[in-house]
Amino acid sequence: MNLLKGKSTRTKIFTVITVLIIVIATALTLVLNYVGMQNTLFLDLTYEGLYTVTDAMKKECGFVENLDEKIEIIFCNDPDRLISQTVTRVVYYMSMMLDNAFENIEVRTVNAALNPTAVSKYKTTSLKE
Repeated sequence: MNLLKGKSTRTKIFTVITVLIIVIATALTLVLNYVGMQNTLFLDLTYEGLYTVTDAMKKECGFVENLDEKIEIIFCNDPDRLISQTVTRVVYYMSMMLDNAFENIEVRTVNAALNPTAVSKYKTTSLKE
């Protein structure tokens, strides 16, 4: 190794430690990204707690538990696209948190452009019977 040739022992040790830290950090990043994508982990790392359902939010939505029917929140786009945009990311993550907090809330995603019949029952027309 040319990096370690002709240098002091202290410099060699710091060079090896630096290289090891970079390799470990890169490997850890890759592993965490893989696990996060496979298990759809939602961790709120924002300072403001933008993606956290607070106790006040649960109290406001408490009426949902008394409803007889299930509430469906349907996003007409793929999760990757929802997450890639700032505005839809907040709404999508909050919906997922509500889905986890309440049993009768269900969040689904449907790509309406690729599968328009999946949302056809929600379409309205100007003709009323």
